[in-house]
Amino acid sequence: MDVYFQLRRQKDTIFTDLKETNTVLELKKTVQGIVKTSAEDIRIFNMSAKDAKNAYLELEDGTTLRDCGFDANNARPQAPAELAYVFKTGENDWEDIDIAKYSDPPEIPEVMRSNPTGNAESGPNANMQPMDAPVMS
Repeated sequence: MDVYFQLRRQKDTIFTDLKETNTVLELKKTVQGIVKTSAEDIRIFNMSAKDAKNAYLELEDGTTLRDCGFDANNARPQAPAELAYVFKTGENDWEDIDIAKYSDPPEIPEVMRSNPTGNAESGPNANMQPMDAPVMS
């Protein structure tokens, strides 16, 4: 079964899909092909799970995606599992997880807001009267 992922780092977002039976290393190789960084220099974290130290759980290379807890119920195309990835910066140093927040949508214009009183008569056509349908004989 296919599982779907949204991988984020800083302002970058990658959407990909793999089989539940693929390993984390195969996921890293998919990312490697996109970002042109060696799979050994990439770490991937599950953004919806934390360990005892309140840090995001790192996914281990030899583990299957299913064993990491991803399946068709929590990694769907319309709601992919959210992962973060970081790069190696030195001999034993790694980037911190840094994900830029998406921008907020603009405020909804007044004419498009629903009427809080529950009255369906709102918007630019609120004062228009319905027309009688012509009678066909």
